[in-house]
Amino acid sequence: MPRPRKPPELSILEGGSGRRRKYTDQPMSERVKTGIPPCPPNLSVAAKKEYQRVTTLLVDVISPLDLAILCVYCEAYSHWCDATKQIAKEGLTAPTLAGNSVNPLVRVAQIYATQMRDCAAKLGLSPRDRIQTKVEKDPDSTRDKWTLEDGTSLLDQ
Repeated sequence: MPRPRKPPELSILEGGSGRRRKYTDQPMSERVKTGIPPCPPNLSVAAKKEYQRVTTLLVDVISPLDLAILCVYCEAYSHWCDATKQIAKEGLTAPTLAGNSVNPLVRVAQIYATQMRDCAAKLGLSPRDRIQTKVEKDPDSTRDKWTLEDGTSLLDQ
């Protein structure tokens, strides 16, 4: 599996070994504005609950462009919950003519867990991806990352 592409900000900082042109006009966070997209009505009840939970956590990071991947994540979460509940009722094994075998719902739960993990990585839900996600600075704020809340600068010390 190929390595995921670096964010433009990191690519500019590190430079490149090739002769390809780097993004130098403006960072990606300035080109895409954040904001919570409205919840689509076609999601299941469990998916809507997960949508509300995730959007409240990612209020500064998510944008309307992320709506499709967020919906896929929420539906995968809903189906994964259903599959794990059925596995809890029926057990991990299922009787067959040749004896006991692994319950087919285990594979279904694995598929949805993989889909959730892939979508979570694209949305920045894992710790590794949150590090790579740059949050747009509030334009009203005059503090920078080197200034403490009391107004003292870390650079002056």
